Amino acid sequence: MKDAKIDYFRIKEQNATAEAWLVEYTDKNVLYIPLHSLLIELTTKGRNDIRTYIDSQAMSGTMSEVIAQIQQSAVADTRDRAEEEYAPTVIGLGLTDICQLKCVYCHSDSGQESQCSTMPFAVAKKAIDFAAQNAKKLNRPLDVGFIGPGEQTTVWELFTKVIRYIYAVAEETGIQTNLTLATNGCYGEEKRAFIVEHFDGVSLSFDGYQKIQNMQRPRKDGSPSFELTYGTAKYFYQHRGEGRKGFRFVLRPTVSQYGLDHIEELLSFYKMEFPGIPVGFEAINPLGRASNEMCGGKVLVPNHEQFAKKITELLEREGSEKILNSGASRLGELRKSFCKALSMPGFNITPWGEISACQRDGAPDFFKYGYYDPQREEFVLDEERIKYFRSLSVDSYPECAECIAKYHCAGDCTDLRRAGIKRCEINTRMVCKMLEEEVL
Repeated sequence: MKDAKIDYFRIKEQNATAEAWLVEYTDKNVLYIPLHSLLIELTTKGRNDIRTYIDSQAMSGTMSEVIAQIQQSAVADTRDRAEEEYAPTVIGLGLTDICQLKCVYCHSDSGQESQCSTMPFAVAKKAIDFAAQNAKKLNRPLDVGFIGPGEQTTVWELFTKVIRYIYAVAEETGIQTNLTLATNGCYGEEKRAFIVEHFDGVSLSFDGYQKIQNMQRPRKDGSPSFELTYGTAKYFYQHRGEGRKGFRFVLRPTVSQYGLDHIEELLSFYKMEFPGIPVGFEAINPLGRASNEMCGGKVLVPNHEQFAKKITELLEREGSEKILNSGASRLGELRKSFCKALSMPGFNITPWGEISACQRDGAPDFFKYGYYDPQREEFVLDEERIKYFRSLSVDSYPECAECIAKYHCAGDCTDLRRAGIKRCEINTRMVCKMLEEEVL
């Protein structure tokens, strides 16, 4: 995969128009036309015919067959469900900024003694009612994600009250629900059991074996967090497939330079303790507490080129179903906007009632486009900001025009892009690896 040669070209023949990529691996050649869902394995002659077309637009039997397939296939819908009418059915609730951990790389600086904000139930209720009405009108499920800036389970009474309200609204309106949670897992069996029973999916932030977890994710008082988080991971593993929706979870380790240097040990730990569970390795990004060159002891922001190379090696060996990275989606998930944050835009509410298009902990003011007005008991939205967000797509970035990952990463995260952080190499490598797996 790392030696793949990639050539971009456009096909404009006989009412067939498409973007295409010729990918030459060491032992095979493929033609990829994503928006028509075409992946064609080529013989050596076929490869030569395609290359001749790229160089001189000369037709051949191979190109005639390709054009026929384009004509017979539908063009993929890459609108990412950005409705003409602003009617979000996907919401993110940040119930609190309180956290029992003090991770050395935290984006939102959670775990500080000064942080004690909690969303009033009235705000959460208003958001759920709003999204549920949209879901019923559009005949779509209500998707609710619980994510940052703090650990949502620390406000347990509010957390459970909100979830029970979601189910009550769904029953009353007849809509389906999808509940997801990003959590640090640092709690006991009561919370674990409730989460398994009520959630569709969980992303568990768990950085690995004892030394690395305790070094990177200490508790607020500096004590270790490994034992509780490990216990939660084991509980989730033992109870996967249970609950209302067939509970599932993924492991999400944040990788420092130290973790990158020991990533084989990390992967062995996950495979031995949680066989079959996908692992989403994400590099520390220099945001929040990690914005300094060193965010604590041995915990350095990793070299991103080394990270991309190592993750690629793991992809080669383990496959894209087991090694995840948020930059590039599955082959069948084509999009022009990286996430619903901009295409809808996302309706993510902070504990203090601000509405943000971005779910990232401590997202900058750039993404804010509204707030909850307690006097009027309603959300106040900036329509111009909404229009602006929805205008952004991979087509907004000239450097993405000929990239094979353009309809998978869709220009990647706008937040990271604004911070000058690029994941282009790993995104391209992941797409090439997935294509290679498809034609094995």
